[in-house]
Amino acid sequence: MKAFCTSDDAKRSSIGQYLSQRLTVLFVTSPSIAHPSPRLIEEVACSLSLVEGLKQCNKIIIADGIKLADKDVWKQGKVTEEYFSRYQTYLRRLSVLTKQAGSPLAG
Repeated sequence: MKAFCTSDDAKRSSIGQYLSQRLTVLFVTSPSIAHPSPRLIEEVACSLSLVEGLKQCNKIIIADGIKLADKDVWKQGKVTEEYFSRYQTYLRRLSVLTKQAGSPLAG
């Protein structure tokens, strides 16, 4: 098994390259009162830069499904029409961000 902890900058750089070629970062999202703002998931994506190579990794966003209901029950994925609409807007915004150059969600 290869050791990944090293103080050599060249080796650290190659570790970053190694990770970015072999790792995919998964983001899981579900309905939230904060929607349609994508700010939270953008901030999480920005934190990838804290670990060498993660920012360059492929990214997949997994969005929970939702059901229409008379009352919001977030943990069960049940939302009113208002939050259904807000979640759909949020998902469209995420889709745009994944294709936008410079976005932390691109890639």
